[in-house]
Parts: sequence; structure tokens; C-alpha cells
Amino acid sequence: MHDPGSLTEALKTLLEQLLTDPYFASAESFKPERKKTALLLQAKDDLPEVRVKVFDLLRSLGSSMRFRAGNRRSSRSDGWSGSASSLVSRVAQSG
Repeated sequence: MHDPGSLTEALKTLLEQLLTDPYFASAESFKPERKKTALLLQAKDDLPEVRVKVFDLLRSLGSSMRFRAGNRRSSRSDGWSGSASSLVSRVAQSG
């Protein structure tokens, strides 16, 4: 991505638009005291309609946007056993 700051601004603008949209006014995730979408766009907390709007914004960036993710399960030798998930994303200049 040539200008990551422009993505940040676009996401802030989208969030501001969503917060003032009467359609979302009664949604629980848009209530500031719930500390969800009203504060930060987060796919696990967002309504499907919000996810679509964010996806459309990202898609509008075209090939300048790249995303990488990984998921790993691990077991440690100190007796702790469980799953560890890691999500690594990177906005990078397409080359």
C-alpha cells in the first residue's frame, strides 16, 4: 500500500458515517458502553452489514492491498497444552 495513512483515514471516515447512520442506531454493538463497533471496527463484533461496508472499502483499494494470515496450534513442554492462534496481517506496497 503506497499510503497506509490514507487507509486509516478512510476507515475512520467510514466508522464516523456508520455511527451517524440511523439504521445502526439501535444496534447493541454501536452503543459506546458496549465498547464494540462504536469504538473500533472489529469483524467479530460487527454486524454483517458493517463487514460488507468494510470489505467494499478494502476492495476499492484494488491490488495495492495485500493480506497475510496464519493459524498455528501448539503444545508446550511445560505442561500447558492448548491452542495458540496468531493472525498476522500486513498492508504492504504491492510489488
